[in-house]
Order: sequence, then C-alpha cells, then structure tokens
Amino acid sequence: MVAACLVITQQRFLLVGLITVVWTDMHKSNKYKILVLPYITLLLLLMLATFSRASQALPASSSTKPLMLSDEVSEDALGLHLDILEDSSGELNFKAVSSAAYDAQFIPSLVAVPYYGFTDSVYWVRVTLDNQTQQAEEWLMELGFSNIQYVDLYSPSQDGTGIDLRQTGTLRPISTRDVVYPNIVFAQNIPSQETQTFYLCFQCEASMTLPMTLWTKEAFIASSGQSLVLHWLLFGGLLALLVYHLFMLFSLREITYLYLFILLVGIIAVLLEYLGYMSVYFFLNLYPYKTYYFPVFVAVMYALIILFSDSFLELKTRLPRLHRIKIGLLVGWGVLVLLVPFISYLNIARLMAPEHAWCSSDNWCGAWHHGDHEQRSDLRYGLPGRRKSIFRMESL
Repeated sequence: MVAACLVITQQRFLLVGLITVVWTDMHKSNKYKILVLPYITLLLLLMLATFSRASQALPASSSTKPLMLSDEVSEDALGLHLDILEDSSGELNFKAVSSAAYDAQFIPSLVAVPYYGFTDSVYWVRVTLDNQTQQAEEWLMELGFSNIQYVDLYSPSQDGTGIDLRQTGTLRPISTRDVVYPNIVFAQNIPSQETQTFYLCFQCEASMTLPMTLWTKEAFIASSGQSLVLHWLLFGGLLALLVYHLFMLFSLREITYLYLFILLVGIIAVLLEYLGYMSVYFFLNLYPYKTYYFPVFVAVMYALIILFSDSFLELKTRLPRLHRIKIGLLVGWGVLVLLVPFISYLNIARLMAPEHAWCSSDNWCGAWHHGDHEQRSDLRYGLPGRRKSIFRMESL
C-alpha cells in the first residue's frame, strides 16, 4: 500500500509542478500562451500513459511462497513472487531447471520489476499460483515490457499429465500470442482450489526488464482499454504537432522546420515500435527484421535531434566548436547505422548508449551557453524556427 501511495504522490507532484512552472512563465509572457498549450497537452498525455499502469499496480508480498489468488483481488503484481535463475551459458533446458538439482539455485526476487539491463544471459523465472477463488479460473499473465524477443512458458497441461510449452516474443510471429496486444499476454486456466507452478524462459538482446502482472479477464480488458486510449491520445497529439510543423514548414520555408518534421516522424516510428504497436497492428510480417530497422529508427531520430538543435541555435556561427562536436556525433550515428547489419543487436544497443548520453549533454550545453535567454525559453518548450517570424504569423 505504501508503494502504491508513493507512486500516486509522485505522479501528482510531477503534474502539479509542471502546471505551476508553465503557467508562471505564461503569466510573465502572454505570447507563449498559444504556442505552449499543444506541447503541455502532449506532455500531460505522455505522463498519464507512463504512470497509468504504475498507479494501478497492487503491492505484492516479499515472500516467494505461492501467490494466493482470491475473489477480492483482480490484479496481482508478480515481481516479488518470482524465483529467478540466471543461465549465463544459455544451455540449460526445462528438464534441468525444473529438477531438484537446480531448485536451490533460484534466487527470490527482491524488487517489483526485475531488471538486468543489456545482457546475453538467459533468465529462467518460476512462479507458483494458488487459486483460492470460487469462480475465476481464467487468468491473464502480462509482461509489461513489450520488447522481450523470446519468451517460453512451461505450464501444467489441462489434463494434469504433462507440461505445455508456448513460445512467443517480438521476434516470433504474432500468431504465437494468446492475445493480440502490444504487450505479451499468456492466457492461463488455473482450476479453482488448485496450486500450479509455471516456468518462463526469457532471452533478449534488448533490455532484460521483467514487469509481470496477473489479471482476471475482466480486469485486463478494463485496464488494457484505458492504456490503449491514453497511448492513442499520445500518438494523436504527436500527429497534430506533425501537421502543425508541416504547415509552418510550407509557410516559412525554413530548414529548421524540415528537421523538426522528420524528427517527429522518427519519434512516432520509435514509439510505435518500442511500445509494441507497429509489429502488432501495422506491419505484422516485419518481425524477423526488427533487430535491423529499430536501431536505424533510433539513430535517425537522434541524428535529426542533432541537426535540429544545430540549426535552431545557429551553432555554426555562434559556437563553432560545439558545432564541430555535433558534426562528430552525427558521423558517429552514421557509423552505427552502417554497423547494424554486421554486429548483434545487443552490441549495437551497448554502443548507442554512450552516443545517446553525449547527444543529450551536448544539446543542453548548446542551449545554456547560447546568449539569447528568449531562445533558450523557446527550446525548453520545443519551439523551432525564428521567434519573430513565428510570433508575427501567430498574431495574424
């Protein structure tokens, strides 16, 4: 309960803080009012989409004893009910890890969301569920991180005589999923008054993040519907910004708007893929190539951030040294794109991490070393182009 309260308090604090800062600035300068509102709306939608699931998650016990399912609870966070085994060799199989020899090697999870970063290890997860409900037998096990490349579920068969194996993941066909949804969801039939143990095997060259939640069918439908609405509002806001800056591009014909337009296209593409929508709802047959096109999406997005900030801050004439640094970063992203077909997704991700850090620090250094306070304010609100031209046009 304390954890849930902390999450809700943090959400309210961030929302109130954001609104306070924005309206304080707008009170000082009325000319920002028309320009800022679309961006603030987008930020609020993004924060709601990010925190919606976290604020709903129910606290779990720190014990790894069987999780007791009751009629009073329709949602259980599984993080603190997991036993986890790291297989650094990647050679273990279900028969081995489910044997008595490996039973003591499983380590109880001490965090709500197990996280192991970028790793080439395989992780085995064990969870035991005790269904004490009177009616609910159909449960849905959701993996809250949508970029798990391979996940295998070993569950007791319906007749109780063996083990059923289900294999899915982002690098497998969408037809392997029990539920067509951006996150991976397994449908489980757990008979009332029975206890069952499940094993999951995770293999992923992306971030090994394991947020797991068990839902009743009705609760999952309600929660997933809310998440879908919030995410589509987010994408709707991004599309509105895309149209707005396309209009500004044709009106003012400045290269900065072209960079920002392509940047927004890149952000939309990255979010659609990262949140699991692209391969589930749009391009169902592209899953074998995800390890190639997704790093390219990310690289293009950061390259456009560099080009946009360099043009917007006029670094070539104002800060030539920082301009040369940005050109170097741009070359670095180009080299990473060329390496995509030749090295693993895991190594590309590891190489992109420092490049991302350099880009972030470089952009803020450029903004705060710039002598024009008003232009820095515009950058904070995400405004492109030349201020006078925009304000003149908006006042018409």
